[in-house]
Amino acid sequence: MKKILTIVGLLVSVLYLQGCASGASVAGMTSTKTIDSLKVRMADSITVAPAAGGKATNPLWTSQVGSKEFETALKDTLANNGVLSSSNSKYVLHPSLIKLDQPLFGIDLKVRADVNYVLKNRASGQELMNQTINSSHTATVGDSFVAVKRLRLANEGAIRKNIELLLHRLAELPLN
Repeated sequence: MKKILTIVGLLVSVLYLQGCASGASVAGMTSTKTIDSLKVRMADSITVAPAAGGKATNPLWTSQVGSKEFETALKDTLANNGVLSSSNSKYVLHPSLIKLDQPLFGIDLKVRADVNYVLKNRASGQELMNQTINSSHTATVGDSFVAVKRLRLANEGAIRKNIELLLHRLAELPLN
């Protein structure tokens, strides 16, 4: 009987420490990094098309990145850089989350994100960029003792870094 109570107690403790999964937050994915040359070259000129490829989080499984949350984080980051257009823009950015590679378990959780970005000239339809950007982020026990929170933090960090890499790519684009 004592053995059964010990096992049940251990199981309850593990489930308590695991917690419920929550999806990546907009604030956690939004980058505060600014690139001055980007604002000069593309001020108020980009509209973001609806993001594709995200998944809703099942609280009983693992944290995921939702399409709407990813799209909002991308828009917020572009707005912070002064390139998001609120009206008729010169360019349209089509983001698609292709892959979110997550570990099933571990101490340090490293998530890899592959996002394809297509930038088109709105007037001509010309494709100016079609690139898949790969990024990763590792969340450690120092970030959170609870594994589901560590996974969420790793998801957010991977997407945030991906968006930052996009900013650099946009700043380097040869524009007419």
